[in-house]
Amino acid sequence: MKNKSKIIITILICAGLIIAGTIFFVFSLDNPPLEFSEPIVTFKVARGTAAKTVISGLKEKNLIRSELYAYAYLRLKKLNLKAGTYQIKPEMTTRDILNKLTQGSQALKKLTIPEGLTLKKTAQIFENAGLIKAEEFILITSDQEFLEKNGIKAKTAEGFLYPDTYFFGEEDSPEMMIKMIIKTFFEKTASIPNFPKEFNEIYNKVILASIIEREYQIPEEAPIISSVFTNRLKINMGLQSCATVEYIITEIKNKKHPKRLFYEDLEIPSPYNTYIHAGLPPGPISNPGFIALNAACNPANTDYFYFRLIDPDTGKHIFTKTINEHNKAGEGLLLKKAAGQ
Repeated sequence: MKNKSKIIITILICAGLIIAGTIFFVFSLDNPPLEFSEPIVTFKVARGTAAKTVISGLKEKNLIRSELYAYAYLRLKKLNLKAGTYQIKPEMTTRDILNKLTQGSQALKKLTIPEGLTLKKTAQIFENAGLIKAEEFILITSDQEFLEKNGIKAKTAEGFLYPDTYFFGEEDSPEMMIKMIIKTFFEKTASIPNFPKEFNEIYNKVILASIIEREYQIPEEAPIISSVFTNRLKINMGLQSCATVEYIITEIKNKKHPKRLFYEDLEIPSPYNTYIHAGLPPGPISNPGFIALNAACNPANTDYFYFRLIDPDTGKHIFTKTINEHNKAGEGLLLKKAAGQ
């Protein structure tokens, strides 16, 4: 009987040791890999990636010890992994990592689009930031199907790439980034009084705003400049905007931004040349910001038909009613500094 009791005790002790050893082993699988010596590792979870694929990726990068343990923990806790770009530290256990991957936190890249940039220059900013190749950016912003899905019934997204500061995740596709910018345009303009509802009217306001953007430097002058152009449009008078000629030179002819225009430049044959064509040009010449968009929709009430830049450093203009007053105000065609310089 004593021998039987000893056997039972021995079996229980062995079983306990086995259980303890198993528990110890299982929990040891939660520890960071011993050879994980990097100060920090960036791990990306793409949208729609299966949990098993994510766990395999963690093992390949040597961030966890056991795929089986990780998957079992994931199922036991019913965790939902989220897309994002995560920073994994050496001291993080498998449980720490999996819990972090449910937060959807991202390593975001900040990018600022200044007011008044053209589509081409905006594309270059994205390429310089390592987000989208300029050529791909231009292809997407010229894709008719993409544009229509995002509320733009035009040949390109010129004028609708809203100037602002954006934060993009590494898992964001080029289409997602551009969609965010266009969406921001419609969100911001929704608060502008008298902003049109129909796209054709919206497009005309964007064209006008894109010219105002390239003409004004002092915010208070934007509605006055808008009034000059609005007054001219009412009588079918040419807008005679130097900014449209600059656009022809830099964006169509791909030449450097001129320091000043000569009278021969004002005769360049182009539908964008508002010195030889009355009315608005066929498309925007820049991506206007809120001040210019608001001014286009809410011009000041004036009887001005002319304005002239008199101080390139401050951006101050003088506004006049007649051509005689305009000519007396000064000579030459001084230009605003190119956007992005």
